[in-house]
Amino acid sequence: MLLQLRGAMKANRKVEILYHAADREPGRRVIWPIVIAFFDRVRVLAAWCELREAYRYFRTDRMLEVNMLPAKIHRSRKRIYADWWHHEKIEQRLGIDGMGVVPRA
Repeated sequence: MLLQLRGAMKANRKVEILYHAADREPGRRVIWPIVIAFFDRVRVLAAWCELREAYRYFRTDRMLEVNMLPAKIHRSRKRIYADWWHHEKIEQRLGIDGMGVVPRA
């Protein structure tokens, strides 16, 4: 799975995943993978989600299927990464953590 995700990032291609979030049934998403990292002892993939039209984080251990699609991402990898990083900095300034959660006071 990680090889497929890395390959898609290198080739600048979209990926379809079957993802099982903890609170719902598994669902398919088309994503634009950006970066793989560790967050709180789990591996996560930061990606643009076409369904939500937003940057999202997906735990790799919850990905049931990963399929690289023939469709290319219409923006360069460098541009996608820069846009995501800019988005992260805005969330930090607003006090939202990297998973989109506002800490309670």
